[in-house]
Amino acid sequence: MIRKNQVAQVSALGRLVIFITGLLLASVVKSTTTQGVMQLSLQEQLDKDVPFNHSLWVGTHNSYNAREWDSAYWADPNQDISIYDQLNSGVRELTLDVGDYGTFFGENQLRLCHGICAGGEKKFRRGLESIVRWLEEGNLQSVIMLKLEINSDHYGQIADQLRGELGNYLYEANRSGGGSNSCVGLPVDSISKQDVLDAGKNVIAINTDSVCPQSGRFRSVVHLGLQYRNFYKDKFSKPSDSNACELITSDVRKQMTRLHDPSTLYGIGSGGKGPQDKEITESNVSGYLSCGLNIFEMFWFNGDGSAGHLEPDDLLWSWESTEPNNWRDNENCAVSKANGRFNDVPCLNSYHFACRDGNDWKVTFTEADWSQGEAACAYEYPGSVFDVPYNGYDNARLMKAKSAAGISVVWLAYHDQNKEGVWQRGSKKH
Repeated sequence: MIRKNQVAQVSALGRLVIFITGLLLASVVKSTTTQGVMQLSLQEQLDKDVPFNHSLWVGTHNSYNAREWDSAYWADPNQDISIYDQLNSGVRELTLDVGDYGTFFGENQLRLCHGICAGGEKKFRRGLESIVRWLEEGNLQSVIMLKLEINSDHYGQIADQLRGELGNYLYEANRSGGGSNSCVGLPVDSISKQDVLDAGKNVIAINTDSVCPQSGRFRSVVHLGLQYRNFYKDKFSKPSDSNACELITSDVRKQMTRLHDPSTLYGIGSGGKGPQDKEITESNVSGYLSCGLNIFEMFWFNGDGSAGHLEPDDLLWSWESTEPNNWRDNENCAVSKANGRFNDVPCLNSYHFACRDGNDWKVTFTEADWSQGEAACAYEYPGSVFDVPYNGYDNARLMKAKSAAGISVVWLAYHDQNKEGVWQRGSKKH
């Protein structure tokens, strides 16, 4: 992260490359109403009840540095679409670099920039306003993780703007024990998205720096990250390694894991780090999902997969590409197919059942319609529950159980019988 005393230098030739590349890649605002976005919105409901370190966070690196959002200033963007449109595309983890510039009428202006702000950048509050706008448009069942990289000493003002703009949507650090005399980390091994929602909140702010500021206001509002609660660990093992999943799920099970792409438009245009050597690609993302990595901070994630970048479908471990489709208005219960992907089918079909038995998955010998799932699991594996996977790693474990049982398709405790399109976990219709 660039500090105040580190100012990025871009040569005249580099600026020309940025300008030309920007012209080549400039495009109209993209539609984010895709099948993949809808599937991502369903998928995010599946891990609401598990701790953050077992949940998936689709994110963007330097979310504010977006061509569409501030094309007049940002000549070297990390992202194509605005913060608001990123949220519409399925992003739930945003990264904002907060700096400051000058004093106008006695008020220091907090802005979004790398290192030293020049004064033309978007104000910090504008990024927060984008989040509020999206939440208030019918998205209050989602939780947003707001990761701050701070290059300013105005911690109290940052806290005031977070409170002022986000208001009651903000899950403040004082709920986790923070306050004027203490800095607290986010308890990622115990807090869940549902805990945040049950508190009537939607946004958690985290500062990933190692500094515990003196400002009591800041300590009360913002959770401290890396040094205080082992917030996350960057990816340290490729999913192609034979025991990579075990490393990720055991050695760092009490913290989160992150993978990020720091690419920029200038990096592509100058032959630097670009789409050809991204950390997160179509070829490896499924492996990372099945290993249980939590945070995917992507570059140029724009909801439609253009320019060779990832699209929402690539972040799916759950639904099959064209599902759920409620074929003939008669598909309200979900199965796990042979490939591990979900499909909606008529609830009166007959299949085996997926049962969670402690930390293991079991598959019943019984075949029956969906309504018999709870009874079948309790009968064959006392103490087990009819259930549905909550992340890619959990789904991979179910796949192993199906393979061991020699069964390819099983019922999942997942349905939309109460309201079409509103999928819910559990075995009860009401």
